[in-house]
Amino acid sequence: MNKDLLRAVHAIHLGYGIPVEDIFTQIESALATAAAKQFGPLVCSVFRVDRDTGAITSNGFAVKELNRLAIMTFKHRFFQFVRSPKGQ
Repeated sequence: MNKDLLRAVHAIHLGYGIPVEDIFTQIESALATAAAKQFGPLVCSVFRVDRDTGAITSNGFAVKELNRLAIMTFKHRFFQFVRSPKGQ
C-alpha cells in the first residue's frame, strides 16, 4: 500500500498540478477528520505520512481501525480538495 500511495500522490501532482507537500498535508488532515468522525471530536489524533516510504503513522490509531463511514469521510474531504481550483 505504501508504494501505491506514493504513486497516487505523484499521479495527482502531475495530473492536477498540486504541489506534493500540499497533497500529503491534505491526506494527513483528512485522516484526522475521519478519525474524529468515528471516535468523536474530543479525540485528538495526528496522522503523519512519511514522504519517502509512504508509511502512515499516528499518535494512537491505526488506519485499519477506521470504519467505513470514517473512510468515506476521508475520501469525500480529500477529493473535495483535489477537485477545488489548484487544490486550495
